[in-house]
Amino acid sequence: MKRTAVLLVLAALVSSSGCQMARMSLPANLAAEAREMACRGRQGFKFNEAFTFEPFKVTDVHRSWTTIQGWGDAWFNTARARQRYEFTVAEPGAPAWEGRCAVGAEFTNVEIRGFLGGDVEVEVFGEQSLLGLLKERGTERSWRLVLGQSTGQRSLRGVLANGNLRFRVQGHHRLTRIPLPVSEAAGYLLSLDGEAVAAVEVINKGAVWIHPSVKPELRGLLAAAAAALLLYQDLLAL
Repeated sequence: MKRTAVLLVLAALVSSSGCQMARMSLPANLAAEAREMACRGRQGFKFNEAFTFEPFKVTDVHRSWTTIQGWGDAWFNTARARQRYEFTVAEPGAPAWEGRCAVGAEFTNVEIRGFLGGDVEVEVFGEQSLLGLLKERGTERSWRLVLGQSTGQRSLRGVLANGNLRFRVQGHHRLTRIPLPVSEAAGYLLSLDGEAVAAVEVINKGAVWIHPSVKPELRGLLAAAAAALLLYQDLLAL
């Protein structure tokens, strides 16, 4: 999968707007109130990589093998996954979060339904899926990322949930100064109770926004979800 449509739009903007780079458009509340955390050091797919979106630092990235121990039940089968990766996200003065993800992995319906309370609302099949386990280091707190792309959809959509709280995750196809949506996701919006609380731009060098109203104990979680999406997009760019 190539981001051809997005790249063509970027090229057109560069030639027509004085080298201004196209950006993911943001909901009004994030644009007005959230600080942009630009990615530094993100250079696309590598087997060992690290990057930051200050104050968060993404390290210990490993692809296609498993090094983290003591995770317990990963709830999805990575044996047939197209790609596996894991990472750590740390913010000074706060607990680090660890992530384990798989693209195109198999899963067990019963386990997901039991965890999410009865309704996944996501089709997960074949290569068009991203399943993840995000865990706060040193605790048993864990969240599940369940994203799928059904026939006719242009990007992944799904949920980030822990059994009690659920964020909706949706691919976002609109760019600034461009009236029509592009064919592939420029980024992702994470919403709680219908309100966007975080955004992840996956084109260009990448960027993350987290609304200041987000509780401190959830900031690391949303940063970990952002890292999972940024690393997933690097794989798609191959």
